[in-house]
Amino acid sequence: MVRYKKKSFFPALFSGISRRIKILQNVIKRNDKGFLLVVASLLCIGMFWVCSTTQIVQTRINSENVLLFSKAKIINQLIALFIGIIAMFFVASADFEKTIKKYYYAVSVYIFFCVLLIITLFMPAAAGGRRWIPIPGIGLNIQTAEFAKIAIIFFIASYMSNRRNMADMRQNSSKVFNPFVLSGIGLALIALEPDIGIPALTFFGISCMMYVSGVSFGDILRVCLFAFPLFVLDCLRNLGHRLGRIQSFVLSVFTNDQQVDILGDAYQVSNSLIGICSGGITGRGIAHSHQKTHLLTQHESDFIFSVYAEETGLIGSLLLIGLFAALLYYCYKIAMQAKDSYYRSLAVGLSCMLGVQAFYSIAVNANFAPIKGIALPFISYGGSSLISTLIIIGIMMNVAARRE
Repeated sequence: MVRYKKKSFFPALFSGISRRIKILQNVIKRNDKGFLLVVASLLCIGMFWVCSTTQIVQTRINSENVLLFSKAKIINQLIALFIGIIAMFFVASADFEKTIKKYYYAVSVYIFFCVLLIITLFMPAAAGGRRWIPIPGIGLNIQTAEFAKIAIIFFIASYMSNRRNMADMRQNSSKVFNPFVLSGIGLALIALEPDIGIPALTFFGISCMMYVSGVSFGDILRVCLFAFPLFVLDCLRNLGHRLGRIQSFVLSVFTNDQQVDILGDAYQVSNSLIGICSGGITGRGIAHSHQKTHLLTQHESDFIFSVYAEETGLIGSLLLIGLFAALLYYCYKIAMQAKDSYYRSLAVGLSCMLGVQAFYSIAVNANFAPIKGIALPFISYGGSSLISTLIIIGIMMNVAARRE
């Protein structure tokens, strides 16, 4: 009779951790050091300016105003940063070949997040929508859409890696609608929260994935034309609010300033522009923004670039924009050197989504685009946004480690 020696739990655990660390070290070695430096720089800037923008005004007994940091928000952001870095390293060292690359795994993850999105719709409303699931005991909320968009990209990449599916789409142009319809379930659930920004970004990412996979631009354009009425119908659900934002943007671009209601829908962007312009070349100085303490609301999230530009000026703004441009350049290199079509489409979808989000957020702050509440990746306050961004970076690191 053969007796098998039972393995104890802790040695097996330490062995698994040691093996994962070795894999991670190899992944880091195979990644471009410039890419890692850009990510580290954006994380440092983001954490620093979250501290700066969470300053609050407190009035002393003798009526003097002093600035104090919001410790709760800073601690929440540090917790999110810690979780995000762990998630990034975990995803970077994961074996996609045995897990998420397989179609049934991708479908299971997609269904799981669709269920979470349904649960989110029954959560208490906050800030005009139902977008968060509260975590009992620690006082934190999870914005499910931030993670669902990554699951959708994984699902579409797995769908398009199937040769039969791609052959059907090339032979029959009507099959091009299939991935959009399948992903549309998750996108519709996000839109019901309501949130139109994440579905639009994800739809754009999927379109880019389809194009690099060989689908013609004409077929993708045809899908966009069919999807446009759905976009319009969603906008009609909150017509007054969204129409006011679009109207104020059009008036500010094509008419004189006197026709813009700066106390109405244009209030935020007007104060954002004041902050950016008052920064000048070198800025007012770190933590010396006037707009964040008096006029500009949501300065730590949607309008954090305005505060950053006011405190660092044109030089600091160009530096931040340059860092995002460098990040996209490295993501492009990773996508072009990917191991196969699956990793290439995955990298393209995620990097396009991340890049458009970053530059649209900056464009809103500078009044180059209509106002839409959208976080600036790495920089804005928000745990879910930061964690999901770091997961995307971890995926890009994983893809880079498997390059040709």
